Amino acid sequence: MLLEEQIESILNIYSHGESLFGNCIDLTSLKTYTIDDDSTTDIDDAISLEYTDAGAVIWVHIANPSEYFELESPLDIYARQRATSIYLADSVVPMFPLELITRAFSLLPGKQSLTLSIKVVLGDHGQIESYCICKSFIKPNYKLTYDDADDLIELSPPEEKELSDLFELLKLRQNWRRDRGSIILDNLQGRFVDSNTNPRLKVIEITKARTLISEAMILIGNIVAIFGKENKIALPYRGQNPSRFNFKSNILNFEDPILYKSLIKSQLNRAVISTNPIPHSSLGLNEYTQATSPIRRYSDTLVHRQIINQIEGKIVLSQEELTNILDEIKNPIREANNIAKADQLKCLKSWFNSRSDMIFNCNFIRWIKKTEIISLVRVNAIEMDIVCKLDTQFELRFAQELSLQYADNNFFELENDILEFKIIDLK
Repeated sequence: MLLEEQIESILNIYSHGESLFGNCIDLTSLKTYTIDDDSTTDIDDAISLEYTDAGAVIWVHIANPSEYFELESPLDIYARQRATSIYLADSVVPMFPLELITRAFSLLPGKQSLTLSIKVVLGDHGQIESYCICKSFIKPNYKLTYDDADDLIELSPPEEKELSDLFELLKLRQNWRRDRGSIILDNLQGRFVDSNTNPRLKVIEITKARTLISEAMILIGNIVAIFGKENKIALPYRGQNPSRFNFKSNILNFEDPILYKSLIKSQLNRAVISTNPIPHSSLGLNEYTQATSPIRRYSDTLVHRQIINQIEGKIVLSQEELTNILDEIKNPIREANNIAKADQLKCLKSWFNSRSDMIFNCNFIRWIKKTEIISLVRVNAIEMDIVCKLDTQFELRFAQELSLQYADNNFFELENDILEFKIIDLK
């Protein structure tokens, strides 16, 4: 079968999808919400809250595209070769063909969608009391933006109190992780959108709705990893070693949370992937995997296959088989990351180049490579931590206030991936 034929076949199955729902649990009676940015086209997660006599039950539903195609089929190979969607300032390069993302795969309001659903009961302190993972189908009732969801959380009308209650439950879960060493990075974060030649700055605030969704996704990654560990399934477990940097002794009595978190983020160790469960330090979890973005991350589709095959009593991939596939997608992921990084670099250069006469208030975070005067600074105007060259002979200290002017003359030389600034004043 050719790729085009498989796409047509999937769309036909989706249009007459009752046959796929036969071995799935019907969860269409649950009031279900999707919450995303208003520009999102790949809607891959939804959330519900069920009130029972025993208490509140959280349901998280993840799109299940892998149900539509087999491993090693043309579509599987197509997605594997891309490995991930690429998010650029002015567009998205999707991992799957767009006609599948916007129709069969995404969780669309009022449409029945195949999902991998996780039912969770949390204890009084946010710990996982019980969980269940199942194949299901849902029919989302509400497609909300983060602003819409924040309004519902704040207002908490009696007939729509689910999101407010979900936030309180998942905030409890976040506190549980914090007590176990999790690092909560909730700074404002800038990003450039629309165009890399005339970019528009978008600043994202970590609101209650974003916290709700973020914590729900982390919770599901933890539960899926626990399930994998309990059943001895090979998964792309994601871990992180603790940082050796002693934050408290290096910044005694420092009270600026924004700069403190910028420093913490810059000192975290890189995440590592293993087919055996490993602790994730900054999440405060003993086991974790990514499982909530199968429309845009190929490794998440592998996680779904492994979990569903285990549930259905089918053969799962061995550690060696999974490792071979994960090795295949390393280069495409690296290339995608480099493309996205180059796009944001071009945005940065375009934005600063058009403001070359302006003076920016910044804070010094730390030296990256002092011998080459490469540093990390917080640029307050764009709410970003950027790596740049500072032409200075001064000794700089953490959080020191700097007045900087853009001084990069290599606007069109993207291979020069370090921005240059000159110090106008410092305090």
